[in-house]
Amino acid sequence: MNDPAVESLRNRRVKNFFTVTLLSLGLPMILMGDEVRRTQRGNNNAYCQDNETSWFNWSLIEKH
Repeated sequence: MNDPAVESLRNRRVKNFFTVTLLSLGLPMILMGDEVRRTQRGNNNAYCQDNETSWFNWSLIEKH
């Protein structure tokens, strides 16, 4: 989606959830790429895959 209002809301939510995770009690579980909205498309075990699911897209740093 290319709607700027939707993208702004998503970015705000990511920042809010990231802050809540860091301030919560216990050990924060942060994965590489969480801060730039990296997705694994619902795959919770991408360690065994050597394809786009587990690769880090470096262009996301500039985009988000």
